[in-house]
Amino acid sequence: MTVTPGIRLASDNVNDQKKRVTTPAMAKELTSSYIVVGRTITGSQDPLATYKKVIKIFKENRNEKNYC
Repeated sequence: MTVTPGIRLASDNVNDQKKRVTTPAMAKELTSSYIVVGRTITGSQDPLATYKKVIKIFKENRNEKNYC
């Protein structure tokens, strides 16, 4: 089992103090079993929609450009 923290969407602003971040698709490529997503969801205008987008990208292992 592998858990990957610091998950962000590629479109997120990463100009904060977080040193290492990765996308849901990259985490899946790195064989992560689970991901930890925080700021991407909590800072979103629509947290539920963002959560669904992150999960879909992770489960389908696709680039987020395929999702609106």
